[in-house]
Amino acid sequence: MRKKVSVGITIALMATSAAASISLGYMFATDKFNSRITDFNNRMEMFDKLNEIDQSVRRYYVHAIPEKELQDSICNGYIDGLNDNQIKYYSKEEYEELVNEEVPENTVVTKKYDDKHAIIKVLNFTENTFEQFEAQINNAMTLQKPDHIIIDLRDCKGWNLEQTAKMLNLFTPEGDLIYSIDSNASTELLYTSNNVFYKNMSLAILINEGTSGCAELFTSAMMDYGKASVVGQPTAGNVTENKVIKLSDGSAISIPVKDFVTKSQKIFSGKGINPQKFIAMSDEQRQKYLINSLEPKDDSQIRAAVQILDNSGKTIFDAVKENSVGEKPASSKDESSDVSGSTEVSQAESGVETEAPSESAQDTSTSSESEGHTASYVVSAVEAISTPTSSM
Repeated sequence: MRKKVSVGITIALMATSAAASISLGYMFATDKFNSRITDFNNRMEMFDKLNEIDQSVRRYYVHAIPEKELQDSICNGYIDGLNDNQIKYYSKEEYEELVNEEVPENTVVTKKYDDKHAIIKVLNFTENTFEQFEAQINNAMTLQKPDHIIIDLRDCKGWNLEQTAKMLNLFTPEGDLIYSIDSNASTELLYTSNNVFYKNMSLAILINEGTSGCAELFTSAMMDYGKASVVGQPTAGNVTENKVIKLSDGSAISIPVKDFVTKSQKIFSGKGINPQKFIAMSDEQRQKYLINSLEPKDDSQIRAAVQILDNSGKTIFDAVKENSVGEKPASSKDESSDVSGSTEVSQAESGVETEAPSESAQDTSTSSESEGHTASYVVSAVEAISTPTSSM
């Protein structure tokens, strides 16, 4: 038996519901208004204080005021006050220089340490870096046929996520590669590797304080999958996507809008990545390195990487002997890469004093997720890579 509800009760319920909705809407609007008022009051206090300083200086300061330099310094002071090295202010001249900066065409070069070790140096991450990187890998494997490869990412900058993911796909098994994190802490998976026949090479990666952007993402992802020994010094910790806003006078600000992480989900933006083996250059080595006159065998960081690779007992061609071409690598924890177990380098052989940083920005323990080996030297990553959010 159905019970009838009177018109009066229905109207009362509707009125109550409407009142509740209005009340909730008012509460949210009030909170938003109060927040804006607080922001407004804070801004007014800042402007009032700055105006008070400006009036006092202009009234009593004995010297001439350099107006242009003063304005740029005020803007830089505001940015510095945020205590975030990811946000930057560019004067008009600096912004024009930034816009007109030439991007090098050749971003990957190869050096020979000896017959057993090839060094592939990545200078920048641009739209053609993957193609050049893969070509240099192929050339080294075909012509030199080294036992080990050292990927030199020192002072490597640049930002191209697609190229980074393609390079990672040469070495990583099926799995997640790169995520983005927005201002609401929402995480989005951007790139995965679908490469079934990946290269399980004997690799080391060199990093330093100039290693920035996509070079850091590449290093982090390789560490996630235990694919390389990482040697050198902590990185820059600059892995944000920045929005550049041009101001009315021709100057500009660059504001980070997204952070990026790899499979481990460890945030190293503003912190950097610590190497598994900390090796610092001497001042003399650093000076020669900066002018590109430091020979590989005089480079303490390269020497340390060479010793680590030699002590690992693995070579690129061990992988060839273990698997036949075209077979899917078998998963085996016994065959996983242990890049942390062979990283001790004697002080005498490295040529410099070595010490671990006091505070690790990233856990340097390596993953045991490395799967089997493959006999194929070259695997094109263009078709294998997957982009969940957009097709490449």
